[in-house]
Amino acid sequence: MSGDAQYEAGAMYIILSTLENGGMHWGIFLMVSPPFGMIYNATDNNGPWRLDAHMTENVVSSVSILAGLMIQRHIDESMLDRIDNVLTQVPCPPQGGYMSQWGENFRCGIWVKDAVERLRLAGLIEDCPAEEICDEALNLGRSARTTGQRRLIEPSTVIFRGKNGGS
Repeated sequence: MSGDAQYEAGAMYIILSTLENGGMHWGIFLMVSPPFGMIYNATDNNGPWRLDAHMTENVVSSVSILAGLMIQRHIDESMLDRIDNVLTQVPCPPQGGYMSQWGENFRCGIWVKDAVERLRLAGLIEDCPAEEICDEALNLGRSARTTGQRRLIEPSTVIFRGKNGGS
């Protein structure tokens, strides 16, 4: 897939967007019915860290999105509530701090890594290490930034390896 690829209905993505300081903001996007989807991310805009989960139609056309790594496809109605329950229960410590499970200080990327791990443990994505999946997302985001090719959308090779893109 390339920068011209479309978000797939019923698919879940790790999305990375540009930050003014040169970093990347991480989130999880669940494409429900184009252009609408749910976005889940940890944010510290205007104060302490908090979970931001809301329906949006802006991800599809956003120019700040660098990359989207597909981590699940063929999500049906019965899975939506389970996914929402898992993602809205991922801890988001208001003051941040050190996350011993990941050996790093809390930030949006650590929230996504924890979310991916919890989705894996709940059987909602393939049984692949969260660190490998998030490393792949980071590399995709870096590649998109380096090449200037925004909205680069790819299926995870870690998750869909040998599965023909998960089809």
